[in-house]
Amino acid sequence: KMSFAWQVPILAASASGFAVFNSLKEGWEKVVKFLIRPERSQYSIDDLGPTRFQARSGAVYFREDLQIENAKGQVLQASHWMPENDLKKSQRPTVVYLHSSYGSRIEVLELIPSLVEAGISVFAFDFSGCGMSEGSYVTLGSVEVHDVCSAVEYLQQKHHIKNIILWGRSMGAATAISYASRDHQIRLLISDSTYSSVRHLLSSTIGQSLSWMPSSVIDVGISTVKKTIQNRAAFDLDTVNTIESASKCSPTMSVLFAHSPDDLIVPMEQTFKVMEAVKGPKCLVTLDTSIDLVRYCITLRILSIPTTHMLLCIFS
Repeated sequence: KMSFAWQVPILAASASGFAVFNSLKEGWEKVVKFLIRPERSQYSIDDLGPTRFQARSGAVYFREDLQIENAKGQVLQASHWMPENDLKKSQRPTVVYLHSSYGSRIEVLELIPSLVEAGISVFAFDFSGCGMSEGSYVTLGSVEVHDVCSAVEYLQQKHHIKNIILWGRSMGAATAISYASRDHQIRLLISDSTYSSVRHLLSSTIGQSLSWMPSSVIDVGISTVKKTIQNRAAFDLDTVNTIESASKCSPTMSVLFAHSPDDLIVPMEQTFKVMEAVKGPKCLVTLDTSIDLVRYCITLRILSIPTTHMLLCIFS
């Protein structure tokens, strides 16, 4: 009889190869979910705290919860913290806070006490696909930039606010820079842990988790993830390029960059690349557990100074 013993190693290798293929396929899917469908932030309105409170400065603030609509017709849930009976509302600096891809407007709560103490109004909302807002996917800045446009339009049209400060974390930081490249009325932007582009974010994510893999396999993985995202969430990840956006921002806009050298998701080098592209006044704060970024800004009076000239003096 003909022996099939010679086939055993081949079958074993095939089975091993199939297992590796399945393992990689599952890995690519996890990367896709990490990028466009991270776990949605769950919270209740009560988690936002009291609707009326007194700041340490003595001023009484109230929170208005509202809805705005983005360009795609999706309803976004938002909150606006502002002083009662504010006669200087249009001149008062207003921070528009933009959260991370896995976050929501809840993130801004850690900033509220220090900001209201400095006499600053705060506006925060859930990006589409996040928190309580409508939407199925996160697009890492592609759609989110239009959400920011809707928020700014609301503040300008409803409250005639002129002095808007953008404060973003991770995806929010990249989105803030993207928006500022289109709106040259923004004079101050705070970027906390931005990525230089979604492709760079993807490369670093895959590279860290699959550093043992050949670069050719990683390249295939990036192409696979990009195609899957295109088919599922209908956006091209290569359209989100924070370095390019930074180069198009107004040279009169000041930018405070912040990043931690211990960031395991977005390497600090990505902030360096974005910072190089900014043409206006800029500085970098290296974050660690001892630094409160809000108090750092207020100590330098960065948030309450409306003129670019005075900001330039601070940064220089």
